[in-house]
Formats: sequence, structure tokens, C-alpha cells
Amino acid sequence: MWDTTLQYFRSRSLLTGSDAVQLKWSHAVNSRNALAQALSGPSHMIEADVIMRAHDPMEPIMAHPPDTDSDITLKEWLEKVKMNSKGIKLDFKSLEAVSPSLALLEDLLAEPDRPLWINADVLSGPNGWTAPVDFQAFLSLVSGLPAQTVLSLGWTTGWTVGTNNPGEVSRTLCVSLSTVHRRVQEMGYRYRIPQVKPLLNQKQRQKCLTWATEKQHWTVAQWSKVLFSDESKFCMSFGNQGARVWRKTGEKEMPKCQKSSVKYPQSVMVWDAMSAAGVGPLCFIKGRVNAASYQEILEHFMLPSAEKLYGDEDSFFSTTWHLVTVPEPMVNGLLTNWPANSPDLNPIENMWDIVKRKLRDPTL
Repeated sequence: MWDTTLQYFRSRSLLTGSDAVQLKWSHAVNSRNALAQALSGPSHMIEADVIMRAHDPMEPIMAHPPDTDSDITLKEWLEKVKMNSKGIKLDFKSLEAVSPSLALLEDLLAEPDRPLWINADVLSGPNGWTAPVDFQAFLSLVSGLPAQTVLSLGWTTGWTVGTNNPGEVSRTLCVSLSTVHRRVQEMGYRYRIPQVKPLLNQKQRQKCLTWATEKQHWTVAQWSKVLFSDESKFCMSFGNQGARVWRKTGEKEMPKCQKSSVKYPQSVMVWDAMSAAGVGPLCFIKGRVNAASYQEILEHFMLPSAEKLYGDEDSFFSTTWHLVTVPEPMVNGLLTNWPANSPDLNPIENMWDIVKRKLRDPTL
């Protein structure tokens, strides 16, 4: 995102504020001379245009149409920029240049902090004479880029090399918010509630990936011997949950068009275990969960759950890879390398979600 770009320069004492307007840019850095000036100048970000050379050798070069050649290729351009700390914005003027350019960007993409903006003009703009880049095809090509990459979409203009290009100023542009919304929707975007995921650092993500990779070839028989457990918090009032109603103008004060809210909703913490054989008894937890209370839960609820679900099967109690989520090494033999902060790996989260959705059902 753009805020990570600001953080990159602030962390290096190259920027003091938090306003993107403070970023200094070098534009149209499409030649060796322009690149040398940009690298030695005060700019934070370097912007350049990328096309495919019109003749052999066919490769990505730095040029803006109608130019079809350049004195510097993208490969050479990147080699020089990588030795500097400046951010990069590549403006693709042709779709065929995207794939070979992404291959050249592999080393740069491995740098988690350096700002990298990828741009393409996907709409026809004021006085724009060049054809826009196909949006769906462009999005498909860049969809695998790392999350820190900034995807910048624009429109074509009447900019021409070697001529006076005053550009468009704010007073000449009059675009309503609804027009912007329509254009964004035409590109396939929808305004949606973001999916909530645990905040993980790189080490935690790697542990989750390693664990999942090790278990990806487990058989149904192996998974059927696993007892999953976890606790979950249930709110007794759902008045503060997001909701929508259909109403007419002037009906917002009608009781049927309102929802109730409480300042301090009551809640209860519960624990349970599940396996392929079913679910165990529900345990209501009083107070905070600590090592002592968790050990009591394991003794009085986890073991009875195992006996209920597995009966006299010796395999359950003799195996060493039961994935019960308890603080290691509280219970020997019950936990093996379960990664921290990994609720998505525990299928009991799906059970909790089903229960919570049913509790929110007003017909119950």
C-alpha cells in the first residue's frame, strides 16, 4: 500500500511527515541520462515507462509511445536502480511487456521494503490518443505480485515526447463520485467487508506453512485420530453487530427499523473438543484462561471427550501427534509443533462459526 511507501522513506530519515504530497518524483526516466540525473537528485520515487522494443532483440525497454526504441533496457535500468534506495514506479504502455518485465523484477520483489508501484493506463482519458491496456488481462498478469506492491491504475493522456505537456490540472477535471464508482465497478471491483485474519509476522506465517506442508498428505484415517480443541467467546447480545434494514425515507426512528445496542454486552467463554467421531461435552469457563484452568479443562473435559469419542481405542492414547491446542509442554504427548496464532488450521473454528450464526438467527 502507499502508506508502506511513506514508512520506507521515514525509516531511512528521507521523509519527516506522513503526507504523500511530500514525496518527490522523477518522471519519464526513460534514458541513461535521465536515470543518472534521477539517481543523483533529491527524488524519492523514480517513474519510467515500459514497452517492448519494436525490433530484434525483442525485450522490455524504457520508452513512451510513439517511441519504439531506447538507449536503455529494463534489465539495465533495474540493475542501476537496485544499487540505490529510491522507490520505483513502472508504467506499462503495452500488455506484451508485462510478463517478461515481471521475470526481471524477481530480485526486486524479494526486497520486502523497497516501494514498487506497477501502473497501466486502463481507461481512455482526456485527449488520450494511445489505446488503453486491457484491464482484465493486465490484472491477471499482476495478480500474483506480493501484497506490498502498489497497483496503480490510470488513464491515457495526450502526453507526447519532445512537446510542451502542461498536463491536466484539477480545475479542468470535473468527475463526480458516482462516475468514479461506476468506472471502478466496470473494472470488476466491489465494495465489500474485508475478511478478518490474524495479524501474523513472517516467522509465524512460515511456521504455519511448514506445518501445513508436513500434513498435506495425511490420510483420512490419520486425521480421524486427531482431537481438536479450542475455546471461544460468545456474546449474549448481538445488538452491536453490523446490520441493514430496508426502509423508506423518514422511517429511521420507527422501532421496526432500528436495532438495539448495549454498552457492555454480556459474554461467556466456552471450550470444546471435536474429531471425526463427533464433539465432546461443552465446558463453560469462569474467569480468565491460564495454565492452571487449562490443565483442569484437559483433565475433566478433554480426557472424557477422548473416551467418549474413541472409546477403548488404544491408538488415541498411544499416538504422539494429537493436535490439542494447549500450552507446550503442559501435557506431554498431546501437542507436537502446533504453530502459534493459527486458528485457520483448526477446523473447530468452523464449528464455532456455525453456532454463532445460529445464535444470531432472530427466528430462534
